[in-house]
Amino acid sequence: METILLIIQIVVTLLLIVVVILQKTGSDSVGNLSGGANNFVQSSSGSNFFTKTTAILAAIFMINSLGLSIVMDKKNHSDSLIEKIESKSAEDKENADIENIRK
Repeated sequence: METILLIIQIVVTLLLIVVVILQKTGSDSVGNLSGGANNFVQSSSGSNFFTKTTAILAAIFMINSLGLSIVMDKKNHSDSLIEKIESKSAEDKENADIENIRK
């Protein structure tokens, strides 16, 4: 599960970087390198497309980040309270046996 989420995170991050770079921010943006004034990148519909795409990718990035943190938290803290109590009682029993052997 975490591998799939990590792959999604990497792909979304790369797409987000590309979309942000291609957005028209001024006269010196990368979008101006693609041709004349009537092309797709410089038109207002292109700006709306890139703005919407950036918002969608940012939302996917945030949701995926939250999912990754939840999955990793469950992986690192997988012991339940009952397992912790059982392991604690087993340790106490071992310590008591060692003390009885020493006596």
